[in-house]
Amino acid sequence: MPGGRRSTRGRRRRRAAEEARVRRYTLIVVPEGTGRVQRLGVSERGLKRLIGIGAAAALLFVLGFAHYLTLCGHMAEFRGIRAEAERVRAEAEAQRLELQRQAEERQRVADELTRVREFERRVRVIANLPQASLEQRTAQRPATSLGVGGGAERPEDATPPMGTPTAAAGEDGEGGPVSPGTPPDVSAAPAQPISGASSAVPSAQVATSEGLLERLQAESRSLEELVEALHGKSERLTATPSSWPAEGWITSGFGYRISPFTGRRDFHEGIDIAAEFGTPILAPAPGRVVFAGRKGGLGMAIIVDHGYGVRTTYGHLQRMLVQPGSHVARGQQLATMGSSGLSTGPHVHYMVEVGGKRVDPLDYIVE
Repeated sequence: MPGGRRSTRGRRRRRAAEEARVRRYTLIVVPEGTGRVQRLGVSERGLKRLIGIGAAAALLFVLGFAHYLTLCGHMAEFRGIRAEAERVRAEAEAQRLELQRQAEERQRVADELTRVREFERRVRVIANLPQASLEQRTAQRPATSLGVGGGAERPEDATPPMGTPTAAAGEDGEGGPVSPGTPPDVSAAPAQPISGASSAVPSAQVATSEGLLERLQAESRSLEELVEALHGKSERLTATPSSWPAEGWITSGFGYRISPFTGRRDFHEGIDIAAEFGTPILAPAPGRVVFAGRKGGLGMAIIVDHGYGVRTTYGHLQRMLVQPGSHVARGQQLATMGSSGLSTGPHVHYMVEVGGKRVDPLDYIVE
């Protein structure tokens, strides 16, 4: 009997443990009215699994939401940084444009100042006044293939001024005798277009506005001195050949060049202005015609005496309209452009002589 009781108690314990393992929970859903009652059963083990899965899902949701909030914060920060970068870029562009505008404005002022300085320098040359330490002219004239002519025979004492540009020989319309003298060495001067106006000099490089202001003040004082010095010199200025004798292109400047006939280096004592046949040749100042006829390599030529030791010569003419002894006014037509004498194309060889010395005509042209 005792053995049977122990066996019975063992079976009861095993049954209780088994029931505990397979214990189920039932969820009863009772609808209102006469609907069917719904029963949903789940074991204890399954319920624990569902709770674990739910907890894991909730944890993942919380972690994902937290990560989302972090990303939102980063995106907002990124948008702020990008907006700031755009603002800085816009400000930088505005500053660049403003600096560019200021630089262009300073350059315009510098160009105008250089033009005024060149004008003053030429007036001082015309009036025989000291240069007041002004810079030597550095303008160069671009080369061209238009007419170029030669100069007349040069007096032995004729020497070009210091800093005189070398004349570049053209390809067409070149000619004239050469001058074998030994003036100081100078640099080349290619051709440039003209139409009754003086050529512009290269603009000076201006570093700061303060430097421009100082230059303007210095130029203002220099111009005031120039005005005072010009009192009583009006007759001299009137007699100065200060305008262009013809419209066209400068094909050979005053100074050294390679002769188009000999191929050797020679000194060109005037400037060559090329244009079409028949282009009017005008008197650059009032004066008296002292020569009109053929003159060696210059072909048909005219010489005008303007007084005060100033003479101008015009060579390679086509047709002369004045006679020796004629008095001419500024702007009066003297002849028409041609290619007589030693020349390979229509042009006028224009020379200026002051006190018996040939000088650069461009130093006297201010119109």
